[in-house]
Amino acid sequence: MGQEYTTTGAGPVETSTYAPLTPVPAERRAFGTSDAFALWFSLGIGLLVAQAGALLVPGLSLPHALAAIVIGTAIGVVLLALAGVVGTDTGLAAMSSLRPTLGLRGASVPAVLNAIQLVGWGSFEIIVMRDSAEALAKQFFHFSMPLVWTLIFGALATLLAVSGPLSFVQRFLRTWGIWLLLGGTGWLTWNLLSKHDLGALLSRPGTGEMAFGAGIDLVVAMPLSWLPLIADYTHFGKSAGGAFRGTLLGYGIANLWFYALGAVYGLAAGGGDALLTVAFAQAGGGIALFLILIDETDNAFADIHSAAVSTGTFWARCARWSRSSSRWASTRTSCC
Repeated sequence: MGQEYTTTGAGPVETSTYAPLTPVPAERRAFGTSDAFALWFSLGIGLLVAQAGALLVPGLSLPHALAAIVIGTAIGVVLLALAGVVGTDTGLAAMSSLRPTLGLRGASVPAVLNAIQLVGWGSFEIIVMRDSAEALAKQFFHFSMPLVWTLIFGALATLLAVSGPLSFVQRFLRTWGIWLLLGGTGWLTWNLLSKHDLGALLSRPGTGEMAFGAGIDLVVAMPLSWLPLIADYTHFGKSAGGAFRGTLLGYGIANLWFYALGAVYGLAAGGGDALLTVAFAQAGGGIALFLILIDETDNAFADIHSAAVSTGTFWARCARWSRSSSRWASTRTSCC
């Protein structure tokens, strides 16, 4: 991790580039438009997104589901990209940027709540990866070891989170991670178009179990789920415009693509998300799901990293309160 120095009353103090309460200085902002695109394209593609897309059908017909995906993505991604500009403008992580508005004590509340919900999201991502690896193992090797998959993916996501977003994006995503994603997603798309009658799926009526507005809400929910942590990554952006464009295009394309894949695969598999993982495991000999599974760790990585940042924001305040209490106690002892 990069280091920088800040000055306090006790002299210069070395702080990490990832210190949650310290604005990232301009010379350490390494993310350009292409970095933001790679990160948010990667985070927008995931098995959880496809499963959410599969929930749109058969309640909605496929044309209505695709329309809901387009409208919901446009709304959600614009809001997400605008929220990311705050991080670039201030240089602060998401929870730290709330302090000027909510104050020190007030900002601690969303920081704690954010850390708790990110632990939940991270756990759920690991469960999704475990289930996908389990489906591949059963499909091709006829064995089952869910506990081992849980430990492997949990350790891998934690390792990536410890390395930090700068290393993750520039050493993993930009070099070969994004190509795994494009290869896996392209393979799934080709398999879908070559083996399923898209015209017949488009003409199949919906059951009416889901309202069109509810479908839009389901799509909007996915990009908005990243709102409490997007600034944890955009505060490394070189410019607000670059961060906005990279997020808008990267997450927008990925969200449209994978929601649509989830809806079409889900409908072809019989409707809903129950059989989606099995359908992905069978597509293209399971290679596409394997490629996406490798990169799926980035979602858990983001949850773990941002949970640590939120915890650090709250913990820093607790540490200062502890030091203040210690100084007060020492003063009282001296006076006595």
